[in-house]
Amino acid sequence: MTGRPPSADEEAVAGCPSPAGGFFPRWFGGPLGRLLVVALLTNTGRGVWVASYALFFTRSIGMSPAQVGVGSLVAGVVGIASAAPVGMIADRRGLRPTLMCVYLLNAVALLLYLPVRSFWPFVLVGCLTAATGESGVGVRTALITALTEEGERIAALARYRVISQIAMAAGAGLGALVIGAGSRLAYTSMLIGTAVAFLSAGLLVIRLPSVPRQPRRHKAGRVMRDAPYLALAALVGVLTFNWSMLSVGIPLWVAEETDAPRWTSGVVLVANTVAIALLQVRFSRSAETVPGAGRATLQSGLLLALSCAVFALTAVTAHGLTVMVLFVAAAIHIAGELLYVAGSWGLSVGLMPDDAKGEYQGAMAAGTATAQALGPLLMTTLVLGWPGPGWLALGALFIAAGCTAARIAERTYRARETGGAEGVSAPASGGKRG
Repeated sequence: MTGRPPSADEEAVAGCPSPAGGFFPRWFGGPLGRLLVVALLTNTGRGVWVASYALFFTRSIGMSPAQVGVGSLVAGVVGIASAAPVGMIADRRGLRPTLMCVYLLNAVALLLYLPVRSFWPFVLVGCLTAATGESGVGVRTALITALTEEGERIAALARYRVISQIAMAAGAGLGALVIGAGSRLAYTSMLIGTAVAFLSAGLLVIRLPSVPRQPRRHKAGRVMRDAPYLALAALVGVLTFNWSMLSVGIPLWVAEETDAPRWTSGVVLVANTVAIALLQVRFSRSAETVPGAGRATLQSGLLLALSCAVFALTAVTAHGLTVMVLFVAAAIHIAGELLYVAGSWGLSVGLMPDDAKGEYQGAMAAGTATAQALGPLLMTTLVLGWPGPGWLALGALFIAAGCTAARIAERTYRARETGGAEGVSAPASGGKRG
């Protein structure tokens, strides 16, 4: 931080609110506040879409479940592959205009679903939607870090996630109304409304302060030669499987392998959303430095593994005890998830070079997207295909990922502090604090 007094915009972007002080109202001032409005728009749209897209594809467009599966797989691969290249474009052309274009193209892509009635157009539009959706994640993260002061970036990302979760929950509620109506008009309104949300987000992004492009010290594609960072992207991806636990593994486990009421998994999901809104900023404070982020990542792996072991116990419990054990496991999972998110931000931001923010965040986003694509298959294979021991195997995977990521982060940070080494990320703002 510089010695000069902060401007009004910097105060709005930076200072993390205390529990007793201003909360959401204070967040919406300054440049970051505009990005939080973007979060409200885009994630409400995503919530509606996620809740209703499967039935839209089958009941309104007329695709079979098998066609939806194949098309989604192809689109997912395209989305993953697009993240890093779009990040490189953002570093070259500017983070702000690139994110604006991504949101506008996403709006157009959604509207292109309206005339679709056959498989190949469905796949083509799905690829465009996935490419614009996945590529925006890394660019957005890079833009948030560019608009915030050193030492405040993880707190800013935490606030963005809090608002995103609230908006996603609201959007899911709207999606339930769309499903309930089930008409072509309802699905058409859903598409148009979601497209308008992304269009509005794009127009808001262009009103953000200009972010000067850093002079390039290396050629584009540098992240592909940064083995430690790529390894961290892969390991963070493994820890991302905790999201598939929440959305796929736990609901299927509760329904198929326990005697708990099926609504239990719904309560777990609601509790998770509430906990993120209340605790993500607090849990993220210790991850503003690379060493702190490494510790958070290690703790995350251990807690997620412990939650897996406790979930496995519910195979042999009964009635009220099963519900109680499920809630204990869910609470441990929440703590592990909060630390995972904080740690992944701290590592990805703290070890990226300032002149390649978009490229590096794109690579991290690609790792996360890959895990999200593979997660449902892993959950059905391990959790349901190998009841009991499958949970323990998943827990071992979390421990290995958390421990290895923490070790690589520590080694990379030490190498950088002692003068750097071949293949190690250059210093980034915020990496040397604390």
